[in-house]
Amino acid sequence: MDIKILGSRCAISDEYYEAVESIVKKMGLDHSIQKIEDEDLMKAYDVTINCMYGYCPGCKYNNEGSNKKHTPALVVDGELKIHSEFPFDDVFEEVFASRY
Repeated sequence: MDIKILGSRCAISDEYYEAVESIVKKMGLDHSIQKIEDEDLMKAYDVTINCMYGYCPGCKYNNEGSNKKHTPALVVDGELKIHSEFPFDDVFEEVFASRY
């Protein structure tokens, strides 16, 4: 399973990466994981850098009222699965379990 975390250089994106890595290891899944912070690479998934809370130093503007897809985001095997939120572990687990 090829996993990409789309995010900025911020604590939330780092925690997102750590949560995903912990979950896939706990599930015993064969995987590779990469964090992508380059906005140009995120464009392939129609995702922009933004912050859930509107105050992160890596964010450009507050996302309230936006209908755009933004970070943090999860891509699994080339498919955007989760964006614009930091879900509970069970949501991540459901995404990964559906791949097998």
